[in-house]
Amino acid sequence: MAVIYTEHFVQFFDDNGDPLSNGKLYAYSAGTTTLKATYTTQAAAVQNTNPVILDSAGRATLFIEGAYRFDLFDENDALIKSTDNVSSFQTLSATGDPFFQSFSGTGAQTVFTLSESLGDDSKDIMVFLDAGGTEGYEIQDPSAYTLSATSLTFNSAPASGTDNIYVFAPTKLLGAASASAAAAAASEAAAAASETAAATSETNAATSETNAATSETNAAASEAAAALSAATLQGTSTTSLLIEVASKVFTTQSGKQFDAGAWLLVTSDADPTNYMHGQVTSYSGTTLTLNVTNIGGSGTFADWTIDVSGTRGAIGATGPQGPAGAGLAAVVDDTTPQLGGVLDTNSFAINESEGAAVASATTADIFGGGDGNTVHITGTTTITDFTDAPRVGAWRKVIFDGVLTLTHGSGITLPGSANITTAAGDIAFVYADTVSAFRVAYFRADGTALVGGGGAWSIISNFTGTGDASADITGFDSATYDGYVIVGKISPDTDNQEIRGRTSTDGGSTWDNGTADYNWHITYGQGTSTTTSGSINNGSYTYFGVPIGLGGASGEVSSIKLELEQPDDAEYNAIDFSLNGIQSAGETLYARGTVARIANADINGVQLFSQSGNVSYDLYFVGRKKS
Repeated sequence: MAVIYTEHFVQFFDDNGDPLSNGKLYAYSAGTTTLKATYTTQAAAVQNTNPVILDSAGRATLFIEGAYRFDLFDENDALIKSTDNVSSFQTLSATGDPFFQSFSGTGAQTVFTLSESLGDDSKDIMVFLDAGGTEGYEIQDPSAYTLSATSLTFNSAPASGTDNIYVFAPTKLLGAASASAAAAAASEAAAAASETAAATSETNAATSETNAATSETNAAASEAAAALSAATLQGTSTTSLLIEVASKVFTTQSGKQFDAGAWLLVTSDADPTNYMHGQVTSYSGTTLTLNVTNIGGSGTFADWTIDVSGTRGAIGATGPQGPAGAGLAAVVDDTTPQLGGVLDTNSFAINESEGAAVASATTADIFGGGDGNTVHITGTTTITDFTDAPRVGAWRKVIFDGVLTLTHGSGITLPGSANITTAAGDIAFVYADTVSAFRVAYFRADGTALVGGGGAWSIISNFTGTGDASADITGFDSATYDGYVIVGKISPDTDNQEIRGRTSTDGGSTWDNGTADYNWHITYGQGTSTTTSGSINNGSYTYFGVPIGLGGASGEVSSIKLELEQPDDAEYNAIDFSLNGIQSAGETLYARGTVARIANADINGVQLFSQSGNVSYDLYFVGRKKS
């Protein structure tokens, strides 16, 4: 009996389709890492080397016995492919003919009688069914029927058709490929027997030809079934996934042999060294969930090939220890160290360094030093921008050591889109949206909130002093605020002295002290005396105030409040003021009044001073944001 020609050698190729010159093929017992012999002849008398070294064309003569796992490497020991559960098969002997029988379904019949007893294991036979669709003959899952001697029983009645059911039992069944080969050989033998019968008896010629045609059809069906079975062992997916040990969900084709519990190897088509290996958690329709336990390579890919695989082999022996590295000195000396993955601090803190202090400037250089993420800014120069950041996402924690104006604009985005007057100890977090545009989060040292929307009040500055000649309140910002309050405590250092005030139109460089600069009116009371009112109109006074001496002894402190509405308008601006305190004799004192600056000029500074001697004070300067 003739058989299909089988190549007397095997040939392997690399991922580019070129012969795997000088490649290496390791052979192991299936599912293990135990080396297993292959042979140079069918007699198994001479063993190949293990690994088998391929010739320059990627070929080798290879005979096998039993089940194997093969690992294929290139000549540089890079893994090309690992394939498990590869089994040998035997051709049928002339006296060991396989069983083959066909039936015609009725659409209602479920039990069919075989011409021979084939045992009671449904996995010992192969059943092909043509259900009348475009798929043709399809091999049936053994769970779809039961076998008992000569009775073949289907769980549900096969579709009706003529000879649309084929039952095949090879002499020796070793996987789908050997079954198909055996079935093909049996069909060819049946065809040859039919032709012999035709030559022997002209009477039976027509019947023999019919049988031969049927046998050829069965052979084609068997080969198609084998191809279909192989196709169900592989799928593809374009789901974009990161290589990692985790549960992964792929969208793939339906109808694959990806049963729950099966092991799959998922490789990137662009580079098979990027792979994930794991066990199927669930497979329904086109949704495959894989519990990945072993990976190779890194990155995110969407060009996956999915193959049925075996379990991961045992871990090999630990190799020899490599030479000692350069140690931490190499890391410290590396000016551009990079991470290859997520940094795990292993429950330890990362302690950053503080950089050198930076002097305030129109464009403050908070990124240039590069010696720490925290920097102090000294000086009082207004800041309108920062130097370029080294990259998008860079940040600095900035601590202000003094009072200056931080300007909102195209380079710096500030909370509330308003300028900020800093105070010592204030902290700003500066984040680089781009290398030249920055977003700032700001926190005041005293815990007060920043200015909000229109109409919101915010502390601009806190003025304090002991034994000063005067308390000079400056820093008016007409672009941001349209109303101000000066409030706090003040007392003369010399007992029984008046507290007086002046205004400025040039930010405190000079103070208005002309004899006709002020017109003011007050109402006040002291001790048990009756309320007294007084009025001074454009007289010889170069100041405004309360004409009653205040106590300057220890504990004799007075509180004061001045309110200014839109003082930046060039008109006769008014100041409402009140004072509560202790008179020199220990009597209580209160005063309420209004002062007008007799000039069409803005007010951008207020000075408070004692009638004689110095003053001590703790005053807050508060602004109301413009709408």
